Amino acid sequence: MRRGANNSSMRIVAITVVLAFVLGTPGAVSGSEEARCADVRVPLRMFKIEAKWQDPSVSVGDVAKLEIAVSRTAEEDPVTDDGEPYPTGRPMNEPAEGVELGIYLIVGDYFLTGAGLSDASGKAVAKIRIEPYVEPGRGVPGVYGEKLITPENFPSPSCRVLVFEWGYLPQGPKLTVTR
Repeated sequence: MRRGANNSSMRIVAITVVLAFVLGTPGAVSGSEEARCADVRVPLRMFKIEAKWQDPSVSVGDVAKLEIAVSRTAEEDPVTDDGEPYPTGRPMNEPAEGVELGIYLIVGDYFLTGAGLSDASGKAVAKIRIEPYVEPGRGVPGVYGEKLITPENFPSPSCRVLVFEWGYLPQGPKLTVTR
């Protein structure tokens, strides 16, 4: 009798585990194809990003302005990276319009951010407010640019293929922050 009760308990546990797995898996019960989809990102390193400060020195509480130029193509291979970009030269040099830019500025232990959008000539001016709590010192900016090539919800809102161009300037010109 004891052995039958034990098998019965094991069956209940097994059925409970299987039901929990099936009911907890998105799309397993509904059969919806879209429930099992995810975004596929296809990055192409296409942008060369250059930057310079309008004024290389700014006071705490003021706004620093970073002039940014974005152009195609990058100096590295657009597809391969493996941690070390492969240099290829620049077969063309044209301004890149509509590139969304994210800018950061590190001054000592403080991290500040800004944003911009390149115009038809590939230029943008990003403004970064030097907050009152920032200690004077040297600041190092970085700039990341990205432009989506495919339509936003291609081919569907839940199963998207995102082909985008990007570029990165890890260390731009230094900025002196004073009191």
